[in-house]
Amino acid sequence: MDWAAVDWAAMGGAGAFRADSLGPVSARRGDDPEVSVVVADSDGAAIDRTLASALAQSFRSLEILLVSDNRHDHPRVRRIAPPIGAVSTGDLRNAGLDAARGRRILFVDAGDELHRHACRNLVVAAEDAGAEVAVGRWVRLSTAGRPVDPPVAELYRQTTAFAALDDEPALLRDAALCNKMFDLQMLRRHGVRFDDNTAFSGRGVVGRALALAGGIAVTPQQVAIRDADEAGPVSDLVMEHRALDEFLAGHASPRVQLAKQVSFLTEELPLALAIVAAGSDADTPAALASLGSYLEALPASTFEQLEPLLNLGVFLVRQGDVDGVRSVVDYLAHDRKITTRLVQRDGRVYWSDRHLDTAEGRRMLDVTTVGFQELRLSQLHLESRVDDYHVKGARLVVRGHTINQLGRLPTDSSVEIALVVAPGRSSRREVAPLTLVAHTDDRLDWEGTVDLSSVVRPGWRGYRSWTLRLRLTVAGESSLVPISAYDDPRIADVRLYSRLRWYPLGNALRTEVTPRGNLALRLVPEGALASAVERVFRVLLTASLARRMLETLGVLVRGLRRLSHGTETKARIYRDLLVRLPQDKKSVVFENHMGQSYSDNPRYVFEELARRDAGFKAIWSFAGDPPPMPEGVRTVPRNSWRYFLALARAGYWVDNQGLPPAITKPARTRYLQTWHGSALKRMGEDTPAFRSMPEDRQERHREMVARWDYFVARSEHDVRTLVPALRVRGEVLRSGYPRNDPLVQLRSNEQRAAVRDELGLPRDAVLVLYAPTFRETYSKGRQDFTLQVDLDQMFAKLPEHVLLVRTHYLQRLRLPAAAHAVARDVSHFPDITPLMVAADILVTDYSSVMFDFANTGRPMVFFAYDYDDYVHSERGVYFELAEKAPGPLVHTGEELLQALSTVDAWRPDYEERYQKFVAEFGEYDTGQAARQVVDRVFFGSAHG
Repeated sequence: MDWAAVDWAAMGGAGAFRADSLGPVSARRGDDPEVSVVVADSDGAAIDRTLASALAQSFRSLEILLVSDNRHDHPRVRRIAPPIGAVSTGDLRNAGLDAARGRRILFVDAGDELHRHACRNLVVAAEDAGAEVAVGRWVRLSTAGRPVDPPVAELYRQTTAFAALDDEPALLRDAALCNKMFDLQMLRRHGVRFDDNTAFSGRGVVGRALALAGGIAVTPQQVAIRDADEAGPVSDLVMEHRALDEFLAGHASPRVQLAKQVSFLTEELPLALAIVAAGSDADTPAALASLGSYLEALPASTFEQLEPLLNLGVFLVRQGDVDGVRSVVDYLAHDRKITTRLVQRDGRVYWSDRHLDTAEGRRMLDVTTVGFQELRLSQLHLESRVDDYHVKGARLVVRGHTINQLGRLPTDSSVEIALVVAPGRSSRREVAPLTLVAHTDDRLDWEGTVDLSSVVRPGWRGYRSWTLRLRLTVAGESSLVPISAYDDPRIADVRLYSRLRWYPLGNALRTEVTPRGNLALRLVPEGALASAVERVFRVLLTASLARRMLETLGVLVRGLRRLSHGTETKARIYRDLLVRLPQDKKSVVFENHMGQSYSDNPRYVFEELARRDAGFKAIWSFAGDPPPMPEGVRTVPRNSWRYFLALARAGYWVDNQGLPPAITKPARTRYLQTWHGSALKRMGEDTPAFRSMPEDRQERHREMVARWDYFVARSEHDVRTLVPALRVRGEVLRSGYPRNDPLVQLRSNEQRAAVRDELGLPRDAVLVLYAPTFRETYSKGRQDFTLQVDLDQMFAKLPEHVLLVRTHYLQRLRLPAAAHAVARDVSHFPDITPLMVAADILVTDYSSVMFDFANTGRPMVFFAYDYDDYVHSERGVYFELAEKAPGPLVHTGEELLQALSTVDAWRPDYEERYQKFVAEFGEYDTGQAARQVVDRVFFGSAHG
């Protein structure tokens, strides 16, 4: 095992935190404040709520600097006149930077709002970690006024500290400024300033400050509500990123530089494409040229993990194809709408018919694997647009067309077409038949007349908006598609019709473009009287029905989200479509404990397979943020669309607990179930809980197990207990556990000392690894675990010992063990194997870690303070631990300390029992398990 190659600090290990730096927030030093909050106001918009949030801070040692021409008189706000000739936000921020007197500085734009404890949380985070930059979580407000996390929120899941950006380059993904507090002297010492020549100068300051910072603290606390992204031309965005690239080339490692380039593609490229798509035709060529030249300069390896459509967008930018870029933006930003005309040639599906004259064009435009051709008509978006319209009184005369994607509406078929008008958040429908004017292999042209007075009826429910969709029916199958209005100013915000009887909600009907780029109708008040009546009605409606309406809306939104993003929906599409995609026979999906970490048996199988360098492609799934992974490994979020696609196409699945039950295994896929431990407590069908389940639930469990082609065992005890209890039908591999290979191989003092160094553990201390299991009271979430040991007493009695507390992944340690001189909380280490290599003694209770640690031959103590409750519970055990434990059972903290202090005295008494324990529960753990498993599963040879 190449332990030296593992970056333990980056994975949350020793050195990643400053537990010794906890202390009070710095007090004021003379008249200087602790924090300077700079509010840059370039246009005066929304400044009031920004200043109000700054004035409401619970942290009082701060000054508020408003750099603005606008007068805002408040005794706690120091207004700074903008520099002469200032034309950009960068100028205003630099003026605030120059005038600030605080130790730390925070920049906020007009419209942003600070959380009440924002400054306090950031200062505490910075001081606890001794960091020069502190960053926290930010959100946006949805149209319903609810906070919505951005994609980068995953960076701020937990309190963390990093010595430098190189420890967590992914922080470059978040270019926001309002959630970051900087050490002011650090900025001035390095000359970090805002560029006054670009509209995106905040990105440069964020990137430079993170790269230069002596320590970065991360807090999961919400810091700000962000109003809007910085806006400007693509050329400015590219200019800022070029300058940041040049800076990082001289101040950061290649790892950080690569992470920054990848962050541009994943976070900034969609924004750049959207700016290009929304720009005027006069600006577009220059914007495409600027963006294209920057993309050309990026290493080819940075594009490898982009989703296919983003890579397609890159190609279209390089081709100068504005319409193509707009179609990609519409697809990515507007719920996967296909506004281009798909083309099918020689059995392949292409995004459009342009650029197919070159091999590169055909390769980049090939979207066959996305599976559009496999979708049912009701699932395939048939792009529809309005070509012409006019209003005669209350009658709307409209003409438009629909793209006949992939010829799914045959010309010789009878197609019925209608316009469906539906009030928002309602099941009501008004249907207006349309006439099919022309029908070809490429498109359908249609026209019709709609009586607005009959389809737009506010009613007693107070409807104010209506969606417009086309319903196309052929051979009994229907497709309901929206009418696109994205990038079409002719039909956006157009007044159609006015009617007095629509009071009190409004009197005029106008078109609008929804956030998804579709055409809709909205009722609005026009004129003083209509506006006054609408305001009164809104107040009355709010006063009487607000709570009921919000509750109903919440139920609806949650239901829709479950429908569109739920596992069952994805599993259905997985079964109906994804498994029909071509298989990648050398693709291997790895998962550990339902995506909890990179560890256990799957990790060691992966490392052995990677060592062979036989061309296998590894994909790891993670339920949360993925840890740093070896080069060439792709990661996918568990239960995401990418996860289901990876499973559908993979040649192999490797898992140690259980993939989602809704996923059926294709016959072409091989499933290696490594499992995660021998059993003391009864499992599966041996438990009363299983036998009391309804028959359908029992059958679902059996179907899950039936997917396994291979099951790893490390002893005949496993074969006698786990195999029948789980009803394993696959081939049993009597190889031992791959995760235990290091425990057999790394036994010398030199090897163990090297592992301790890697983990940041003291070489000379007696390391006691305490690894309890979770209790049966676990139901949902993480179980609280309280340490049953008096640490002060341990320190007094065993000063040379260090207690390493490593809780089960379903537990959360409540006592701050890491804050005590004699104890450390090592639960954040994802892999317990190196901790067992390093440990001198194991303390556990009923955890299967006892069977693993027995391979080391080192002493074990069983801290079974709730033995009777656990062992004699309804679930039952396969054997009495008290009869076979290869070490003393203790029931109190005092007894544990006594056992630890007298190891040499009692160890000989357990020598014979220890040998029997190893022979019975670890007979196949010979240190060659990973090799044997890989030989059998991936290369088909029998293990020796």
